Amino acid sequence: LIDVNPAGALGNLLLQNGNGFSTSVLLYDGVGTGTLLPTDMTEAATQNAFLFSILASDFPTNIEMVATSASGSSSLTQSSGGLIVSPTPLAFEFASFIGAADFSAIESIQITLTSTNNLGDLRLDLLQTTNTEPPIILVPEPASLAILGIGLIGLAGIRRRRNKTA
Repeated sequence: LIDVNPAGALGNLLLQNGNGFSTSVLLYDGVGTGTLLPTDMTEAATQNAFLFSILASDFPTNIEMVATSASGSSSLTQSSGGLIVSPTPLAFEFASFIGAADFSAIESIQITLTSTNNLGDLRLDLLQTTNTEPPIILVPEPASLAILGIGLIGLAGIRRRRNKTA
């Protein structure tokens, strides 16, 4: 069973049947969506990864992503791990893909989900692009701190001089 919105949970993808699932393939190529391809997955260099949100999994599942552009294809496979009972993120960083795809001009994405045994169930909630880089923390330069220090010393000197004359 592949259920795109199980029990009214919009945006969920549930893969299961009485005996679990073995392999499922999802392909997005923009056909029939009105979306013009190629698509810039980097969103003007602000995004650097695909992010899955795995809601539940009872056995490990291998997730392979193949991204294709005019310059070629790139792929990356990761495992969902074992038992998952609460939302768990799984990032596919563009730099980790092997191949020649241009992520600023993707024409199709193929996702292959393979259970490590035929008893697995998997529920995915989300696939989006994201930025996995840590935020940049601006630290003042030593020269800026020195100028600030000199300014504070100057203000203290002016105040002291005024207190002496008063």
